[in-house]
Amino acid sequence: MKLDYLTIKRMMMEKNMADGGYVAYGKNNQKFAIYMGGVIGALATADLKSHIVSMKDNKIVITPFTKNGIEFENAYGFEKEKIQSVKLSLFGTMKIFINGEKHEYAIEKGQKDVKMILEILGFAKKKDNKKQS
Repeated sequence: MKLDYLTIKRMMMEKNMADGGYVAYGKNNQKFAIYMGGVIGALATADLKSHIVSMKDNKIVITPFTKNGIEFENAYGFEKEKIQSVKLSLFGTMKIFINGEKHEYAIEKGQKDVKMILEILGFAKKKDNKKQS
């Protein structure tokens, strides 16, 4: 089975692991692959685990997956109340800070969904689309 973005999103919603249908995914080692470039970079990341970011019951949920499937049994969450802050960079890296510890997740697809998760949980300001006069 091919695990493209729409398939991952559908599977996460079917398993009731994505409140609002907000889902993103990425690989934490993508910077290394870009640095290595070409065939060497592709080989270096061929079997790396990837992660899915979603929201469930006021938690940011991280679910690992590989080319063989989504590892629902290994999912873990960060409770909203325990998170000190969350930052999402322009280059697609989400950093979660808990008790001075930084947890970093690259976002390759679904950055808009991550922004919505952060807005809903209160870690990002909602954009006001109205022009000010």
